Amino acid sequence: MNTIQFEWVLPEGESPGARKDLQEEGLDVEAPEDWEPDEEALDYLADAAFEPMVILAISLSATALIKVISDVVSKHRYPGGELFDLRGGALKQRPVPSMSTGTLILVTDDETQVFEPSKRDDGIGQLTQAIGAMASAGA
Repeated sequence: MNTIQFEWVLPEGESPGARKDLQEEGLDVEAPEDWEPDEEALDYLADAAFEPMVILAISLSATALIKVISDVVSKHRYPGGELFDLRGGALKQRPVPSMSTGTLILVTDDETQVFEPSKRDDGIGQLTQAIGAMASAGA
């Protein structure tokens, strides 16, 4: 079974509950680490004020990852949009406080797609397909 590395960036105050939820799903979750936004992330964050962010890192199957995104990540929604970066054979998720709540951004090696809140389900469908493709490629 191929595994995918998933890095979930979320507010520090959310991490204990999110980590507990992931562990209740039977996943081995690494201890949270401080997140320092790179230059690209700073563009998305704009002037948004937010509490310190941390990263929860998990390795899991594509099927489990899709379930985690639908059941756990969605439950811990932070105001603003969400960016899912699929470049480099891993999946990284981070909030985008400067965008409308419910906006979904998918970044792949080939393109960046933005799904407005009314098209979020289309974005989740694209994300699910991309995760499946990552697993098939042996990510």
